[in-house]
Amino acid sequence: MKTTKKLLVPFFVVTGFCGVFLSFAWLALAGSYLDSRHGTAVNRSSIDNKFSTYATGNCGHCHEQHASLNGGEPVPDGNAPSGYLTFATEQALCLTCHDGAPATTNIQASFNKLYKHGKNGSTGTDYMITYDDRHRAGEKTSAAFDSFNRHAECVDCHNPHQATDANPLKGATGITPTNGGAWTSPSFPATSAEVNDPAQQYKICFKCHSNWAGFGTGTNQALEFNTVNPSYHNIEGAANPPSSDTYGNFNPTYVYKMMPRYSGWGTSTVNTSTMNVNLRNAAMRCSDCHGDTDASPQGIHGSATRPILKVPAGSPFTAWNNTLNLASLTTIWCFNCHASNFANTGFGNSTSNWHTTKHNKSNAYCQTCHSAIPHGWKRSRMLIYTWGTTIDPAPYNNRYGSVTGLSSAITWKASGSWTQNDCHNGGVGSCG
Repeated sequence: MKTTKKLLVPFFVVTGFCGVFLSFAWLALAGSYLDSRHGTAVNRSSIDNKFSTYATGNCGHCHEQHASLNGGEPVPDGNAPSGYLTFATEQALCLTCHDGAPATTNIQASFNKLYKHGKNGSTGTDYMITYDDRHRAGEKTSAAFDSFNRHAECVDCHNPHQATDANPLKGATGITPTNGGAWTSPSFPATSAEVNDPAQQYKICFKCHSNWAGFGTGTNQALEFNTVNPSYHNIEGAANPPSSDTYGNFNPTYVYKMMPRYSGWGTSTVNTSTMNVNLRNAAMRCSDCHGDTDASPQGIHGSATRPILKVPAGSPFTAWNNTLNLASLTTIWCFNCHASNFANTGFGNSTSNWHTTKHNKSNAYCQTCHSAIPHGWKRSRMLIYTWGTTIDPAPYNNRYGSVTGLSSAITWKASGSWTQNDCHNGGVGSCG
């Protein structure tokens, strides 16, 4: 029987009188590439007739192997040579097609939004532009992403030789956390590895948003999503997340636009419905909450809502800040997933729901009691202390000094058995 060998294609080849230099830092296997979206669909002939003689999927649509194309010289971006023999630098190459034509995934439109991935909200630094050419094929250590080498390029999250429609992250590199105790930073391997399961998107994000390489001006999200924490959103897909039937119902109108892969679970709002029970324990992805709209290409590219919050098309829930209270029920972003009537949250007793009966005042702010960064926290239900003998720090406590909130002397009650003043132990606060 005749066997077929896969062709090893060097990522770039430079030739000259002094010989040949080959770099196999990031090999593209012909079999993997031909199975990828680029290998089956990329064709730039519609935007440049120089490519008209190239078949769909030909390497020449992105790489200029011999410094000319059909006898002509396509001038590289910025008139500078490319280390990877591409026609443009980093994201400029990808956005040649992904700006609405010929690729149907218009990533440029999302990048044009006010809040863009890779842009530092505190300093205004755009890591995608300012640090062009910092990415290196085959980079696997944390030093490649530390404070001296910070960068955010398309190929940090996508492998263009392996990505498919079903799994656009296929072949990208990520790191796997080993969680220790509650509210402690996890440990990581020294080097990253390929991530081929789309449910493990968080491993790719942790390259920049964890203690592996330093999280810059943000927060340590690997610490926040630690599955040993008393509360967390289930990004890491824990088998037994800290959840119950008293964590509240979901909003059937928008929750499946945030997480469309679960849309087969129905729209019933009954507490015992498949939707509510299963969603409380469902594995999540960073892009369930972060991105553009449900009608845009999915992924954490850009958004009109800070900090890159995904808002389904037509949704009124567009705001998350420290000024939101029950008077803001029509705008609170969290209600894209969670039911705004607070059904089955367990905060109350058999006759009253304290969210709606005692926190319906102008000084009853969401972030008075709940973490301003709802990834995960060291207490159940993301509850923070804002007055008393212990006060939690910013950025998790975003209401410090403004109102009386949750006391460190709190007497924790079982779900469904809270009294009016349990959270304040009789003190004057937003319970009233």
